[in-house]
Amino acid sequence: MDAGMQDDAKTLDERLAAAGMYTVEQMLGVTPLTRWTTQAGMDSLEFFEKWLDRRVAEMLRMKAAYDLGDKDKDDELYEWVLAHAAAFQEARTNLKAALAGEITRAPAPRA
Repeated sequence: MDAGMQDDAKTLDERLAAAGMYTVEQMLGVTPLTRWTTQAGMDSLEFFEKWLDRRVAEMLRMKAAYDLGDKDKDDELYEWVLAHAAAFQEARTNLKAALAGEITRAPAPRA
């Protein structure tokens, strides 16, 4: 992180703390909400990988309903579904790469 970004992060953390909120660093750690947001049984990378696969599949099925026209993209949940599908997919892709120790490249699409 460059000096400007560090200054911005410091200022943001100071503002959050002054407002009685957690700083970004504190939110990245354990908070009182952690016990409620952690899935039961989350005790290994294997379990996390399976959980993440299920979440990605769930989000992709929800997104497919919009992509295929079954749901209207003007629906108030469309952006939420789109964002969550992308975030979970990115996390899954990076987890798989880290576990494999390499980046997996998909074959080029056929013309």
